[in-house]
Amino acid sequence: MSKFQEIADWLSHCPQLASLWNISAEPVNGANVILPFGTSQRRNIEDFIDVTGMYNADITPIPSVYEEYQINCYREFAENQNELNALSVDDVQAICDWIIEQDEKENLPKLTGKTVIAAEPFPFVPQVRGADPESRLIVYYLTLRITYLNTSRRRSIQHYEE
Repeated sequence: MSKFQEIADWLSHCPQLASLWNISAEPVNGANVILPFGTSQRRNIEDFIDVTGMYNADITPIPSVYEEYQINCYREFAENQNELNALSVDDVQAICDWIIEQDEKENLPKLTGKTVIAAEPFPFVPQVRGADPESRLIVYYLTLRITYLNTSRRRSIQHYEE
């Protein structure tokens, strides 16, 4: 199972994201899309070339790393102010609150080969990406940051090119 599916499975327990079934790039009403967004640095590399011309490097892993995923929520919006929008910013904030609650309970996503130590929305409030009056879609997004233990090994490298 891919980590995107593992994340989707975990998020499917959130009442506001219960319909999280579609992982695609199609902005279909009712679909939520998970996209990779960024990662932290995994290691520090201190390198230099000594007086003999030898390249030396010490590679030191950072204890924990994170990956960020953007969760896009496409919903139809009402043109008439008296109509109820299918998803309001309060609903998206409730997703952020649910993620924080799961983190505090240590109910974290299970990612194959990773020891997940934290999950949080980043920032702690949802954002509006845009609205398209023609298709009547509004796009909210939040960023999910998943932190896990780094399994990289410390190592040193020496190389001399003749």
